[in-house]
Amino acid sequence: MDSNDTNPHGFNSLRKYSKINHFSYYPSAKAVVKQKDICVNEYLNLITDPAQKPKIESLRALPLDEYKKSKLLQPCITGSCLMDSLGRSKTNIQSLNGFVIVDLDILPTNYNSWDYLKADLILDPFTFIVHYSLSGRGLCIFVKVEKLNLFKEIYLSLSEYYLLNFGAKIDFLADETRLRFISYDAKPFYNPNSLEYTSTIAETKVAKTGTKEKDFDRLQFLTATPAEAFNNSGLAGLELINELLTELGFIITAGKTPTIYEYQRAGGSLKSIVAFFNSEVVKFQVFSPNTGLAKEHYNLFDLYKELTDLDDYKAQKELSLLGFGQFHESTKNVFPISALPDLFRAYAIDLKDSLNYPIDYTATAILTAVSTAIGTSAKLSVKKGWSEYASLYVALIGDAGANKTHPINTVFKPIRNKDKERHLDYVTAYEFYTSYEKLSKKDKESEEQIFCPKLEKSVVSNFTPEILNKRLEENPRGLCVLSDELATFFESMNNYSKGDQIGVYLSFWSNQATTIDRVGNAIPLFIAKPYLSMIGGLQPRVLNTAFPPNKLNNGFFQRFLFAYPDSSLKAPITDNEANSELANAYERYIENCFDNLTDNVLTFTAEAKQYFYKWQSDNCDKVNEHQNSIKGEILSKYDNHFLRLSLLLQMMHDPEAEAVELESVKGAEKLCEYYLNCAFKVLAKIHNTENYLSTMTPDKQALFNGLDDEFTTAEAVEVGEALKLKERAIKRFLSDAQLFKKVKHGIYKKVKSD
Repeated sequence: MDSNDTNPHGFNSLRKYSKINHFSYYPSAKAVVKQKDICVNEYLNLITDPAQKPKIESLRALPLDEYKKSKLLQPCITGSCLMDSLGRSKTNIQSLNGFVIVDLDILPTNYNSWDYLKADLILDPFTFIVHYSLSGRGLCIFVKVEKLNLFKEIYLSLSEYYLLNFGAKIDFLADETRLRFISYDAKPFYNPNSLEYTSTIAETKVAKTGTKEKDFDRLQFLTATPAEAFNNSGLAGLELINELLTELGFIITAGKTPTIYEYQRAGGSLKSIVAFFNSEVVKFQVFSPNTGLAKEHYNLFDLYKELTDLDDYKAQKELSLLGFGQFHESTKNVFPISALPDLFRAYAIDLKDSLNYPIDYTATAILTAVSTAIGTSAKLSVKKGWSEYASLYVALIGDAGANKTHPINTVFKPIRNKDKERHLDYVTAYEFYTSYEKLSKKDKESEEQIFCPKLEKSVVSNFTPEILNKRLEENPRGLCVLSDELATFFESMNNYSKGDQIGVYLSFWSNQATTIDRVGNAIPLFIAKPYLSMIGGLQPRVLNTAFPPNKLNNGFFQRFLFAYPDSSLKAPITDNEANSELANAYERYIENCFDNLTDNVLTFTAEAKQYFYKWQSDNCDKVNEHQNSIKGEILSKYDNHFLRLSLLLQMMHDPEAEAVELESVKGAEKLCEYYLNCAFKVLAKIHNTENYLSTMTPDKQALFNGLDDEFTTAEAVEVGEALKLKERAIKRFLSDAQLFKKVKHGIYKKVKSD
């Protein structure tokens, strides 16, 4: 029934909802303490109040950034519970009210307008209330529920229900304390006789559904990691942080723009910590040294880890139980498949479902294949005098039988097919050339001159250094070295004994002009713009041979991206068939790169450049922290990796793009985090504790050696400060899992060498 048809002036006809308070009312999103409790009727009267209309319409007309700031001052309610008068954390819940609130912020592609979707939702038997959201570009749905102790499981089921029945992706967050902004809708719908929603879905079922679903938006929703989901949760994530800080004795007060909250620790300064909220992203700045926090700046996830004293793995697992993202039990360093554009993400997941190809290997091979197909046809102009191509050196790490080779062969198949066609053309052209060369001088005069053809190709596997140089000179678009076992390829380089060979590969990676002088060649071979990518497999047991610890200083190791899943067990065969449409779409993309891409020079959009500069500044801090160490050298190369991955992601999203956009640099950041974790894992495999420690700065070595086998945080700080190390740097050092194991809060043990 439509509210205006039954009661145009109010909602007192809902008698059972007019006497009992269901919601706690807050004057703004910044308010820490509720102002009052209200019933359903009062809430409906608020959102239909004509006096609200001009204010809400003015708010909706604001530019996006101003709107996001202004909405924080809008009154709101807790949609699923009543709160006490002491705070707004989960510990302050008085009772759950029997409602789940569902937000729809993205209009499904099968609807032309929100009005049509609202009309269909009115017919849904589970819709208790539906009205327009504060922005006017979304809908808010109230659903009655019974199983109040299964809040997350109900949300998981509702997410599937609205996707299957309406094609709608809900704004997923299973948080009973989440605030609902009071909006304006002249004609909200309510049905006091709506059905209770009782269905639930366990987390494992959603994970299974996610691996089979072909809808791109659904894939992205299900593959977001808890860290990503929490960092993008805005005010919902902030509420959880506020709860933790309250438990630690912090006093929370509303801040003034651009801050949203200010936190004071007992005995501390008024603004010990400040939370900033901008473009729906929350950041924290620490102003006081007595907070006990190790850093000056935090995002939501990093602060959550530190406040809960959990490592990355356990923190993500806990957040997933609260409804933030999808947790994968199998690995601590999950490949960020959501970073890949739709087609490539779906293709990698499909190959995982049908052929058991590990996501880490397939996605990394796809990036390398695209790098090969693009070659020198696209580059990113970072600033005057600095351009970056997209070539990659890549190693897939896993035991024998871990399915490293098959993903490479599958995603490189379109490129090999292209090479096969060009090889046949070359053979024909060469036969014409040899026939011409056999002609006498007189006969040649009557024929059109035929020059010796050059072999165009993109993949090389078996070659000598001389042949590789020749092929690079003949193929200015670039090449990719493809080796089933990189250890064999490295051995062919005489295990790094030829320093000039390593130097050549360093130059190739940097796309630097290279001159090759050889005995017997009067004219040196000059490669003006070498472009070389490289991919192959390596077994963990040969890492020390492939990258000898005593030769890591040559810089070759530092240039590699490693795909090293924590679990690479061989999986049994299934009856699932590969999606041929995805394979064909991928093949068409590769063919288009070869046929239509030439000399594309991309720049950054303004917001993408700002994002990269911020990331690079943070990376500089990490490099400086690990100065004069292999870790620092690895981190330093990630400036280049970030740019190359950004360029690749943008070209995968749109081969005709003129600029690298924000989405691509955010994806590159996720990929860099994954590959960096893998690089450090490889580094730890290469070294035992003693060798690993030797890659660090002298003061870090002295700190480690000055500690007992078991020690407290306070003891570490005392030793470190005597070495002129700052407390924050000391605490970061203690988080290195290769050197230390946390026994319990404030107590650590040194990790023993194997």
